[in-house]
Amino acid sequence: MTPAQLSRDKRLGLTWIAKTSAYTALSGDGILADTDTTGAFTVTLPASPSVGDLVGIIDSKSNFATNNLTVGRNSSNIMGEAEDLTLDVDDTNFTLVYSGSTQGWIIETYLNVQNSNSGMRGYIDGLVLSNNGTDGDHDIDVAAGEARDSTNAKTLSLTASITKQIDATWAVGTNAGGLDTGSVAADTWYHVWLIMRSDTGVVDALFSTSASSPTMPTNYDYKRRIGAVLTDGSSNILGFSQMGDQFLWGSPIYDVNAGSIGITAVTPTISTPLGVKTIPLFTVITGNKAASQTTLYVSSPDVTDNAVAFPYVTNYSANSGAVAFSYNGALGIRTNTSSQIRVRAALASSSYYVCTSGWIDPRGKDA
Repeated sequence: MTPAQLSRDKRLGLTWIAKTSAYTALSGDGILADTDTTGAFTVTLPASPSVGDLVGIIDSKSNFATNNLTVGRNSSNIMGEAEDLTLDVDDTNFTLVYSGSTQGWIIETYLNVQNSNSGMRGYIDGLVLSNNGTDGDHDIDVAAGEARDSTNAKTLSLTASITKQIDATWAVGTNAGGLDTGSVAADTWYHVWLIMRSDTGVVDALFSTSASSPTMPTNYDYKRRIGAVLTDGSSNILGFSQMGDQFLWGSPIYDVNAGSIGITAVTPTISTPLGVKTIPLFTVITGNKAASQTTLYVSSPDVTDNAVAFPYVTNYSANSGAVAFSYNGALGIRTNTSSQIRVRAALASSSYYVCTSGWIDPRGKDA
C-alpha cells in the first residue's frame, strides 16, 4: 500500500503526512516517519487528548533500528507509563489510541501497510526455492517474499523472483552467479542465503557451504538463511520441492541399506541439510534372521540415549517365521548439525534400512 493509497483509506481514519524532523501530531494524523534522510527525531503526541483520539506511525524508510524515532508523551501516559516511547525496530507501524488518563495512549492495532509480522524475530514469508525449469541442475529459483535478517535488525524484501546459478561466482541480479566462494563441489550441501546491502537496499541471494557465516559480497551486510540444496556426484543440484518449511526429495534417498546394528547405538548420517538441525522425514526397517521378533529405537542425538525397552521403542514386530522385520513410517525426531539420527536394536546382529524422503527446516526462525 502506497502513502497515497493510505491517505485515501477511510477505514484507518487518518490523514497521512510525511515527516523528516520534529513534529507535534494532531489527532487523526498518520505520520510517515523518515529517519533515514535527516536522522533521528521526535514525534510529540497531541496535548490534552480526548478519549478515542488516534495517531498512526509508520517507519517509511525502514530505518528506525539505525536512527530511532522517539514518541513524546506530552504529559500523557503511553501504555500506562509516564515515559516517552523509543521506536528502534525497522518497519514498525501501528496506531495509538487515547484511552483515558490511566493508560493514556495504547497501541490499538498494527497497520496493514505490510505483513504486521514482518518486524518479528524469525519472521519469513514466501521465498520458496525450486529447481529452475531450464537448468535445474545448476540454477535455483527464489520466489518473491520477505524475512527478518539473522540479527533481527532489518526486513529483507525480495519483490520479484530471482534465479541464481550455483556453478558461477556470485554476481548481482537474476540469471547470474550465486556461489559465494570457490567452485561448486560434488556431494555437497549448499545453504541458500537472502542478502541485502543496506546502503542501497538491494536484495539478492547466494549459495554457501556455511550454515552460519557465508562469504558476503562487498557492501552486503545483512543476511538470512532460507533453505539448502544438495549436489550429486556430478555437482548437479538434486531435485526437490518445497512447501513452507517442508522440503521433499524428487526421489527418496536410500541412506542405509542393510546396515549392521545391535544393542549399541549407531548414528547414521542421512540426507538432510548439514550444519543445521532439522526434522527428517524418513522410514526405517529393522530385521533379525535369528529371531522371531525384533525391536528398534530411533532417537535424536540431542536427547539421552536409552536401551530398547518400553517406552523407548520405535517399532516392534513378532512373526511366526524364522526372520522378523519391523517397519515404521516418517518419524518426528530431530537431527544434529551433522545430519545424524541415532538408532539401536534390542538384539545383537540385527540389520536396518533408512530411506529419507525429505525434511522440515525452520530456516532461521529459532535463531
